[in-house]
Amino acid sequence: MKKLKINPFNEFWLNCDFNNDFSILISYKEKYRELAYLNCYKYEAYNEWSPKHITIENSSIIQGNIIREVIQKDNFILDYSKESINKIIDIVHDNNLLIRADLYNWLPNSSSWHIDHNYHYSLLIDFDKTKKEFIVIDDDNKGYGIKNIPYERFSECVKDEENNITGYIISINAGDEYELKLEDVAYYANTLLDNLKYFFEENDFWEVQTNEKGENLCKFYAFQLFKVENRHKANAHLVKCLYDKGYIDINTYSYLKKTFIDLQRDWERVKNILLKDYMHSYEMVTVNVDKLNSLKTQCIAKEMEIWKKIECLYYNN
Repeated sequence: MKKLKINPFNEFWLNCDFNNDFSILISYKEKYRELAYLNCYKYEAYNEWSPKHITIENSSIIQGNIIREVIQKDNFILDYSKESINKIIDIVHDNNLLIRADLYNWLPNSSSWHIDHNYHYSLLIDFDKTKKEFIVIDDDNKGYGIKNIPYERFSECVKDEENNITGYIISINAGDEYELKLEDVAYYANTLLDNLKYFFEENDFWEVQTNEKGENLCKFYAFQLFKVENRHKANAHLVKCLYDKGYIDINTYSYLKKTFIDLQRDWERVKNILLKDYMHSYEMVTVNVDKLNSLKTQCIAKEMEIWKKIECLYYNN
């Protein structure tokens, strides 16, 4: 099979792995876009290493099985050298790659730029010989999309802790297609209702006065809520897909779409309060805990009503 032309999947953003996988899947077959919309996520309250806060994680056997079946990832390890960088150029001529990169000097508009030495896998799709730039699909503060990285900077960033260059060569296998069904949406709606009950009842999120990480915690919290905000953007696409397939009528669709758009804005408001605290507080990590928890409860209640409605639509048909 010839090299797949990959376009960024940027309708919404959950994490680099999710968006990389669906950039590949949807570039291979448009039909997999429906799989990206599936409401197979859950809320989590991380509190092992920091005060309790809210984030979401994608969790789907359906998605996971199809991704593993269709996208083949063959690991490679090269000793770091100029010859190895040139070998990467040869490989990417005929293949797409996932390359492990140090984000410290990777993308100028990213939150890690010249701040943190964090590693992740970037989707490497081409090399521009004229400009001597590698072309990747990655995310920065301007969004998830195509970025160009000069040869010298790329060479510096792909050197890992063991003095290697590591990554995966991507190839495509024929796999099961996916057709979005109300049955699947109702199943995950039921799962979400169990999950959301805890977050509706608990009101001790973001409760912290001072911490060794200082105000940076607020920035981290806001980043987690950015995922929640994006998931509701995905949910608006999900209900449009249900309407297009005839599972819901126009009135139900209009209600669901408006509610998910409202939820996206409501969570954005929570995120912005955290960012305001990050910018303006020094002794206090967050000064709006009661307000944040009150807004959280309103958001969770609104979302629970949506999934109850979708459950009723399925089981009453």
